[in-house]
Amino acid sequence: MKALQRIRIILFCIMVFGAFANFAQNQWGLTVIDICVFFMIFTFFAESYLLNKLRIKQKQNVKYNKFQNIILVAFTFLFIASFLVGNSNSLINSIMLNSWVICILLLLINCIIELAIELLNKKNTFINGVAESNLLGLFYVGLFFKIMHWPGASVTLVLSVFFLFLFYSFSTIVFFKQNKNKGKQIVYLLSFGSIATILLGVAFIIATQHWSRIGSGILYYTALLITLVMIAGTIKWKYSFNGEKINILKAMQLLKTKIVLIYMVAFIYCTYKTFTIWGLAPRYYKQDEPSSCDLLYLEGNLKESGVVSTAFYNFRENAEKNGFLR
Repeated sequence: MKALQRIRIILFCIMVFGAFANFAQNQWGLTVIDICVFFMIFTFFAESYLLNKLRIKQKQNVKYNKFQNIILVAFTFLFIASFLVGNSNSLINSIMLNSWVICILLLLINCIIELAIELLNKKNTFINGVAESNLLGLFYVGLFFKIMHWPGASVTLVLSVFFLFLFYSFSTIVFFKQNKNKGKQIVYLLSFGSIATILLGVAFIIATQHWSRIGSGILYYTALLITLVMIAGTIKWKYSFNGEKINILKAMQLLKTKIVLIYMVAFIYCTYKTFTIWGLAPRYYKQDEPSSCDLLYLEGNLKESGVVSTAFYNFRENAEKNGFLR
């Protein structure tokens, strides 16, 4: 599991490099980001697969966990096969798309069941690696679909973020209840950080779906204010927890989820989007995208810019399928 975590950190660093390369008007920068998102999907699904294997080894719901792994393997196979087939056969593409939808729905149902089990769990730990890994994997699937302008991107993104919102909300509440008497300062600090992450996640989905520029801005600035409170709180560096002195880095491990990594990704993205709106950072460079997309974006018409961009890429994809572009 630690190896997968390291791979994710490396991929994230490469994505940042790709973003800066793209800002310098290198089209290949976006390709680097696309590839990293692609591999990020498999790190989360691989983690979920390994956790299910561990459950099977421990004789926990063997049939159910085997079924989960079959879904993960089937989805991975379909995902890779789609790139090998390309646009060569519309019937095969249609079958694969429908199979994808079925796999995504089954994974979402699985996540709902996992979350329900946690809620009904008497121990009430709310630390479920399988549900979290599946949801994060689906989130990156939606993100990849959006980058590639494939159908189903918005639905996958919205649903995965909605269930991640529920997961992290409940896990934060449980963490606070179980640990508030062990070390109030550090528990409050980590809980504030979790709340900031949840707000940034909602701001992210609002921004990417172009629902409300004002709404995403309010959520971002609220999360930024909480972040400043957190930074002020980390000046102390060492905190008392359960009768011991621990530093802030070790304290982050108390959360036992991937929320710290999610916070970093969401905060960087939302900060970047805010800077683009202020005109302090460039938009992603797309050599073949219509100039009207940039003009609409700079005028504050984010939704219209997204609609024009999507329509352009859909038009080009249909033209390629029908042999009009060679």
